[in-house]
Amino acid sequence: VVDPTVIVKGNKIYVLVARYNKSTNNWNQHPDGKDWEPVLSVGEVKKTNINGKVNATITWTDPVSLKSIFPKEIEGGPLKEFLGGVGVSIVTTNGTLVFPVQAMSSIRRTTAM
Repeated sequence: VVDPTVIVKGNKIYVLVARYNKSTNNWNQHPDGKDWEPVLSVGEVKKTNINGKVNATITWTDPVSLKSIFPKEIEGGPLKEFLGGVGVSIVTTNGTLVFPVQAMSSIRRTTAM
């Protein structure tokens, strides 16, 4: 996976990452975005208290592909990949997750999304 971007809200942890499903190359050695996939996984934190000792466990959902919601093209070229952006991630009042993301096209142009 590449550059996880995280939101923590209440007992939920939302993690947006990019992954390559088949390739074993480093993220910067890919000519295009065919094998690249952005995914979201959600963790739920549960605390227990046994004999005064507090334990926390996190149960994770299976990753859900978000590739269909990313644009097919950015900055004049096909979308190649993204990196989690610098900044604040939020959950809006209607439950929408907002992550800072930097995306790169296959012609090596980068944009903030």
